[in-house]
Amino acid sequence: MATESITKNFIVEGEEDVRMFAEAIEASIEFNMQQKKKGKKAEVSCRELKGDEIREFFEKRKAMYGHY
Repeated sequence: MATESITKNFIVEGEEDVRMFAEAIEASIEFNMQQKKKGKKAEVSCRELKGDEIREFFEKRKAMYGHY
């Protein structure tokens, strides 16, 4: 996980949650290292949104996360 992608502050509370968070970060690092050894890069698919599609995208995002 690229640290540049973290744009919000968050708090991890409780010993169990802290442990799970740390393990998730470690697993992500290990996975990425394995992919690099295999010469693989992350596959990303995308398409350009136009007109009303842009508005719909942000409306769905707001409904899911409570913000844009």
